[in-house]
Amino acid sequence: KRTLAALSDREKWILRLLYAQCKNSTDKSIEGRTRLVKGLFLIERMFDEEFSDFAGTGFSFRAYKYGPFDQSVYASLERLERHGLIKEESMPEYKGDIIRLTDEGEVLAREAYEELGPEMRKQISWIKERHVQQPVAQLLNFVYNKYPETAKNSEYSA
Repeated sequence: KRTLAALSDREKWILRLLYAQCKNSTDKSIEGRTRLVKGLFLIERMFDEEFSDFAGTGFSFRAYKYGPFDQSVYASLERLERHGLIKEESMPEYKGDIIRLTDEGEVLAREAYEELGPEMRKQISWIKERHVQQPVAQLLNFVYNKYPETAKNSEYSA
């Protein structure tokens, strides 16, 4: 059985984002890796701007084909899946994958989420609800407008 201590900071942030509660749903999943990556990027940037004691997510985002990207997000996802904490399922009607917590993953995700103070928990839920769950085009437009330096290598145009 996995413990929170066995997870990297990056893995904990992925679990926290998946676990974060939204007013409109109890669903602990995210449709597609693009949304997950941009959500982690927004946590990194917005927490850095808002919380003086924020130590970072462990990711190093750089401008790439669809805005901010860090290859290690994918490695972290694969590790979480290998350890049975998340599942990536192909959803034909969505044209991509849906990333969701397993039962064991939800237990650890709750622990990781509860390590955060109430303001950080509120902010991560807001990021998920207000941005991550929006259509990808809307999410990318927001990221590019708020952080234009992340769009310099983008193949996506609004």
